[in-house]
Amino acid sequence: MTDIRRWLEQHGLGRHAELFAEHEIDLEVLPELEESDLENMGIALGPRKKLLKAIRELEHAQTADSTGGYAPQPSPSGEAERRQLTVMFADLVGSTELSQKLDPEDLRDINRAYQDAATAAIEEYGGYVARYMGDGVLAYFGYPRAHEDDAERALRAGLEMIVAVSRLETGVALAVRVGVATGPVVVGDIVGEGAAQESAVVGETPNLAARLQGIAEPDTVVLSAATRHLVAGRFELEGLGQQTLKGIVQPVPAYRALAVRDVSRFDAAREQRLTPVVGRDEELGMLRRRWSLAVEGEGQAVLLSGEAGVGKSRIVRALQDSLAESLANRVLCFCSPYHQSSTFHPLIEQLQRATRIRPEQTPREKLNALEHVLGGLGLSDVETARLFAELLSIPYEGIYPALDLTPEQLRLRTLDAFAETIEAMAMLEPVLFVIEDAHWIDPSTQDLLTHLIERVRTSRTLIVITHRPEFNSLWGDYSHVTAISLNNLGRKDSAAMVAEVAGGRGLPQSMVEEIIARTDGVPLFIEEITAALGDAGYMAPVDGTDAPAVDPTTASIPATLQDLLMERLDRLGSAKEVAQHAAVIGRLFSLDLLRVVSNKNEKALEQNLARLVQSGLIYGRGGVGSSYEFKHALVCDAAYQSLLNRERQRCHQSIATALLQVAHDMPPLELLAHHFAEGGHPEKAAQYWRQAGERALGRFAHVEAISDFRRALLTVESLPEDAERFRFELETQTLLGPSLMFVLGQGAPEVEQTYARALALGEQLNNPQASFTSAWGMWRLQFARGDMKAGREYALKCQQASASLTDPVASLGTAFALGANYLFNGDCSAAATHLENSMELYRGMEDKSGLAVFGQDPGLSSLCYLAWARWLLGFPDQALAPCEESVKLARHIGKPVFIAIATGFAGLTYSMRGDISKLTEYAEECHAICEQHGFRQWAAMSNVMLAYAYSHRAEHDRAIALAESGLNEKLALQSYIACPWFCYLSAEVYLAAGRLPEALEVARRGIDFSARGAERFFESENHRIQGVILSNDTGETQDKIESHFNDALQLARNQRAMSLELRAATSSARFAVEHGMRDSALELLRLIYDSFNEGFDTLDLMEAKALIEELS
Repeated sequence: MTDIRRWLEQHGLGRHAELFAEHEIDLEVLPELEESDLENMGIALGPRKKLLKAIRELEHAQTADSTGGYAPQPSPSGEAERRQLTVMFADLVGSTELSQKLDPEDLRDINRAYQDAATAAIEEYGGYVARYMGDGVLAYFGYPRAHEDDAERALRAGLEMIVAVSRLETGVALAVRVGVATGPVVVGDIVGEGAAQESAVVGETPNLAARLQGIAEPDTVVLSAATRHLVAGRFELEGLGQQTLKGIVQPVPAYRALAVRDVSRFDAAREQRLTPVVGRDEELGMLRRRWSLAVEGEGQAVLLSGEAGVGKSRIVRALQDSLAESLANRVLCFCSPYHQSSTFHPLIEQLQRATRIRPEQTPREKLNALEHVLGGLGLSDVETARLFAELLSIPYEGIYPALDLTPEQLRLRTLDAFAETIEAMAMLEPVLFVIEDAHWIDPSTQDLLTHLIERVRTSRTLIVITHRPEFNSLWGDYSHVTAISLNNLGRKDSAAMVAEVAGGRGLPQSMVEEIIARTDGVPLFIEEITAALGDAGYMAPVDGTDAPAVDPTTASIPATLQDLLMERLDRLGSAKEVAQHAAVIGRLFSLDLLRVVSNKNEKALEQNLARLVQSGLIYGRGGVGSSYEFKHALVCDAAYQSLLNRERQRCHQSIATALLQVAHDMPPLELLAHHFAEGGHPEKAAQYWRQAGERALGRFAHVEAISDFRRALLTVESLPEDAERFRFELETQTLLGPSLMFVLGQGAPEVEQTYARALALGEQLNNPQASFTSAWGMWRLQFARGDMKAGREYALKCQQASASLTDPVASLGTAFALGANYLFNGDCSAAATHLENSMELYRGMEDKSGLAVFGQDPGLSSLCYLAWARWLLGFPDQALAPCEESVKLARHIGKPVFIAIATGFAGLTYSMRGDISKLTEYAEECHAICEQHGFRQWAAMSNVMLAYAYSHRAEHDRAIALAESGLNEKLALQSYIACPWFCYLSAEVYLAAGRLPEALEVARRGIDFSARGAERFFESENHRIQGVILSNDTGETQDKIESHFNDALQLARNQRAMSLELRAATSSARFAVEHGMRDSALELLRLIYDSFNEGFDTLDLMEAKALIEELS
């Protein structure tokens, strides 16, 4: 009998399950029942009609299934599921006292009357009575079928229940307490036997609802904070403060519902947040044009269609706001899901608002108010007043004559009366007549719209009707009716809306992109997802502090959207289960994989897929029936999150196994990792995440590699702490390091943490290979920070670890690390030796795939550094060969990052030679690549190079801006390597612009950088440039200036950096000549110049030669 119980529950008739069980009625017998049978069973008239309607739908569904059609009603699978649920507990006040006063039979009658009244109120609003508990009633709103407004329905039912129970004629005064709470639950497990079976709910929410009922005063409804959040603006609420409830650990806020507010759904939401209209200029323009026609006497009607949340009401409000100065007459009517059978409900509500009639007024006072409004329109006839009084339930006996009309005549005259009223308004001022949510329209109001649209052609009236796509309009063929279908927002408009909702709080661009992808351009989804992230603290405050990291794709669906999305799924019937299984695969899913996870046979699966396509929740992609996609990511998320964990795990396991079976040379590694992780196999998931990271690293896709490696490390944390796990972590950490360097900067703290952990694990496991890789990573970190002393220690560790290996990759990495460290530490000769050794190893290496462990190409970098070392040693021409070879190698490899590095380093080489033309050429190419691909570190370098180049073209403002930008960005990345050099170049830029204080300051910063990390590379140039700056009429003493030139000469001489020594000697000679020391200056300069045997066409040597000739 479980099936019949569930069938009754899904139609809101679960209270009759015991009665059906007593009469042994099952699904097989159900279609044979007639109204007389139900009456004989003692079922009241209302439920009888509902049962007969549901039986007819069941018969239609069975016929449709047999002919390939689909049932419009769901067919529960019997599986429990997760969902948001609003739970109501209602309790009869004073039942214990009544039991002591009344005869048991009388008490039984009272309880039955109370239960019937409570049940009627609950079912009126789509609730499901789960259980009667003596004088208590437990009800669910949101199960077995969800509605987009279940929390609101629960409160309306509670308030109506109070009124209904108080009006029961039982001989005693009755009152009821109601508690309502909303939250996540697991619901659907069948517990109990026979007639006592019920769908159990597991979670905190039922307990909270029961406790809130316990603190409610008689004839009041008390609700939880979560429920209040969902209904905010729609009810008059009173805060009850923090309440300590039995069984609830922490005090919780509670609220009392006082009354339903007379506001539209849009206005209720507007009180919380109203986002400016975004991306609707075209639609608003069309509405305004139709208004202009109406103002000129050409009446118009517009059908504004769009799915829930797409912004129909927002556009209507924007139209009203834009017409505020000229819009005197507006008639706003709102259809309601609770009154689809209430004749003229939207118009009656509008009449009540227009006349301002209050319940406490006498009939005469109410009629006076009605007559006043009609009289202002020139409608003083009694018949119109009587018709409207009839609608408003105002007694008029003895005031107006009785209406002597048949029901049909009354309906037609009422239609005319409404139409004449609108026409009378339009005679005075143009009218905007709005019907919102016509998909919930009652038949009489629909007839009125047809009547109005037919008569409005020559009236100064614009009718705007909003509705969802499932509404079948009857008016599309009229020439003066325009249909506008609201599409979802595009990416640009979606991003603008995200920014509006964020309200100045910072959101990383990656998070914005994920929000856009997840919300599919639906404004409501964008607002709620963005606001939920903000409420959870995942946005940077307006004060500029950082926000916590979050992945929007894994964030739960906001409670405000849960019911709306679940309602869409519950409409699907048996196809819902297919949607749930498809969601496990992902938003885009193939039929082949769906067959793997689905429990349905081929025919049923195809029928249910067709049902999903027909519903609009999914659509086909590619070949016919080959793959499908959920229309909305959030619907996919909701379907997935409704599955129990054990069912999700089963599906993930099946998918992973199937993917392995069909995988060939390029298996979908990230997908395998994801499904193995969610399927309960973390060891396999970790392996595939790492493989995915290695694949990304091989493509130099560092952002993707970081994500994959981090997921591998996170997944492996759940495994036992044994040697196998530590080996896996060690290998993964050493792979993660290079990508972190590239993306976050070589000196970032995360890089240090990664390599320090790897180094400790390598020593713990006695793994020389891993020890080398980790030591190299730590060297690269210290090198990037400009700390040559610490860098040398780790370079020697690399040398020590590689000595026990036969790996050419380790030997190459060691040679490069030593060469680079010696170069920037100021030992040019040792640097050249190691860099040349590095190049020999590189050229002899056939398989270079192992170099990926470095996250760069050390052969390429060795060529670049070798070029600099040769220039420093006094071989400016020999520097060109490795420089140009590095560019050629980078272009051969073809990776943008390598081309950016090579062209950037080549530009610096030509800056050494004083070749501004070649410097500019390479710097601009480097800069363009960095801008295109987001290479921040190399972009900073290119900015400083371009600044130096442009300063030689006298573009001083542009040059200074670039120099400051480049240097600041480099410091922001904590990459201090070469900062002394870049400070020198920046000082040259300021000096060329005549801004001596700034030039001096940045040169001094360069010396400070050299001192803090023992980076001697270009230290002498910062001393030399200080001497040059101070010699430009700054008032500095001769001794002080000479000391800077002498320091520069001595530093260059100690480093055997002949090119820098020549520069220092040239500047010193110029200064000496100005102060009467011509002979000594000439002697020193000639001595150094004569040491060169190449490069005589470079700028430095030409300037030195010219000065020698001048002094001679």
